[in-house]
Amino acid sequence: MSDGQYDLADKLARLMDAAGNPSTERLAESIRDHTGTSISGAYLWQIKRGKRANLTLQHLTALSTYFSHELGVRITLSYFDPTTPVDLPWSGPEADGDDRARAEQDFSDAMRDRGVRRIAARYGSMDPVQQRQLLAIADAIANVRDETADDSGTVEP
Repeated sequence: MSDGQYDLADKLARLMDAAGNPSTERLAESIRDHTGTSISGAYLWQIKRGKRANLTLQHLTALSTYFSHELGVRITLSYFDPTTPVDLPWSGPEADGDDRARAEQDFSDAMRDRGVRRIAARYGSMDPVQQRQLLAIADAIANVRDETADDSGTVEP
């Protein structure tokens, strides 16, 4: 892709190569076994071939979780952002990697909440610009919440 955009197909191919290049059917089975998220080999094949590029947050989380475990390298959700270079997970630790991993774990835990699942479903239907805007809004809300929390983590009214 051009203009600082990086293709999801290239990222999935890179991750699959690093994991021993399993077939998309085998990868789908492994993702289901490891994360509990249902994803088909045909769907992964479409992603790898560039025929699909707007995944749901649930699928992105499953890919991130599976490949992080399989490769022993933290693959954050931000890796799948179109502005993130293909080789980022292999280029060294990010300065805020621990904080980002904690935040993404908190986010994954929150996915159990019905309202959050509704937001995630809408997120998956957005284009990359809208997704970045929504994430910026969520970050701003989280920052305001963090600023109003007392030392015990309780948010003051």
